[in-house]
Amino acid sequence: MVKLDRNLFLASVPFDVIGIALACFALITIHLASYILPAIAGIVGLHFVGMSKATERRDYLALATLTCGIAVVAVLLPMQLRIQSTGLAVGATFWFWAIVYRPLPSQPAS
Repeated sequence: MVKLDRNLFLASVPFDVIGIALACFALITIHLASYILPAIAGIVGLHFVGMSKATERRDYLALATLTCGIAVVAVLLPMQLRIQSTGLAVGATFWFWAIVYRPLPSQPAS
């Protein structure tokens, strides 16, 4: 059974919502809207640092590192590649994590 720090878990959702809203507003305001997807990827990556602490699952730190790494690489790409590759790379990472990597819950003993 996964231990859960409810307060830390509940704090992570507003962090995402407020962080993403502020990032979108700021990037649109300064005419850098093509950086919105990398910014969202970075914020979601940081979200998994908090999730790691809230659930005591160290594997979430790896997911945070991958997602933030994708965000950093995306910022360095030309605009069209940045927009297309960020969503694809983050989506593929989460699908891989959910289907291939993430261990199945323990089965109760029969």
